[in-house]
Amino acid sequence: MKNKILKKTLAAVTGSLLILTLLAGCQSASPEDSSGSLGQKQSENQAGGEEPITLTLWHQWTTEEDGNKIAFDQVLAGFAEANPGIRLEVTGQSSSDYSTKLKVTFAANEAPDIVYIQAPGDLAPFAEAGKLLDLSGMIAADKTADKVLPGTLDNFTIKDGIYGLPTITSLGLLYCNTELFQQCGLALPETWEDLLDCIRTFNQKEITPIMCAGKDLWPAMDYYDILAIRQAGAVRCREALSGNASFEEEPFTEAARKLVQLVEAGAFNENDLSLGWDEGIAKFSAGGAAMLYNGTWTTAVVTGEDSAIRDKVAVINFPSLADGDGDPDEFFGGAFEGFCINANCKNPEAAWQAVNYLCEQMSNVSVMTGNGLPAWNSGGVDTQTLSPFIAQQYTLATTASGYCLWWDTALGGEAADFHKELVMKLIQGKITPEEFSGQMQKINTGLDSE
Repeated sequence: MKNKILKKTLAAVTGSLLILTLLAGCQSASPEDSSGSLGQKQSENQAGGEEPITLTLWHQWTTEEDGNKIAFDQVLAGFAEANPGIRLEVTGQSSSDYSTKLKVTFAANEAPDIVYIQAPGDLAPFAEAGKLLDLSGMIAADKTADKVLPGTLDNFTIKDGIYGLPTITSLGLLYCNTELFQQCGLALPETWEDLLDCIRTFNQKEITPIMCAGKDLWPAMDYYDILAIRQAGAVRCREALSGNASFEEEPFTEAARKLVQLVEAGAFNENDLSLGWDEGIAKFSAGGAAMLYNGTWTTAVVTGEDSAIRDKVAVINFPSLADGDGDPDEFFGGAFEGFCINANCKNPEAAWQAVNYLCEQMSNVSVMTGNGLPAWNSGGVDTQTLSPFIAQQYTLATTASGYCLWWDTALGGEAADFHKELVMKLIQGKITPEEFSGQMQKINTGLDSE
């Protein structure tokens, strides 16, 4: 998942009044708007004093700084009023073992009614095993496909079924501390050569060029993956991730060489490799590095009230490579986070009503809190109402020529862990770029192969 996924502090935006207005609008919506006869029946039940339907829900957002948690808490605040016939029992599970817990509970037929999941890597095995409800019929009946942005259901589609709804679209972006750039007389890097020049200058000034918090592995993984997208192109990366191309092809090996080049140029502070994601973002937000490549969920932290750089940060797409096959307007990321329904849920219509509401409102609120970009087309986004920083991200997203999903999310399970560990070995100099590519190809030929 990105078992990242981490993500993080509300005050990312100056539009808090807009958030309240949005939630008020959500709360005024009647249950019938979401699920027709079910909403009417539940309203009648409430009027007659009947107990609401209780649904259990799991997610993996357990820290107060998590951008998803910030947005989700706001959505939940309006859920009960907008859906009086449904009561949600919400449990946050640790992200470090969330996937394992889902596997155990689904295997024992004890999984919650609604689960947060990352698609397709974590979603596909459950869908193929018949553990998740196919939402295709409900989506068609409610014309939900017309409400989400094009392509945002793709990662939730397995064969002929759709097994979840998206909450947000996330992009990988290069966050830049503009104050440090200005102090050193540097422009934001547009090319690989620009980036190397910036790294050299920052090192001369004893400033950490790029934050790379390596303890959780996935933040370090992102640096290789975006280099592979620039070197091989998003299409070829997707083909390799699906087993239809080889990771031993030259562009993937060259991407590994370029990551080593970053390490040898002093891009990363070796001590930062022992930091967790939260620690690394906190250090960057305190002015502890000039650049950070991470997902849009980072916005809520770096522009939050406690951030020393909240008014001193800009975002750009990762610099282009002159020798790369990738389009410089391609992005790392996509719509991969969402909610699914347990196939054994005793109240599937109520669960659908809840998932439909939660996902759409998460999309709306997340834009304004800096948690991510929209996955739903809820009347469009008026960039004039957004903070300039978030409007900048929204504009970048509209220029995208293609996407390649987070590699650990696309791979899922053991393959994802294997990839993340290999990238860390590459950064630490324990394997060569050629060895890295050879080991990566085991994902497609069998991880137990010699």
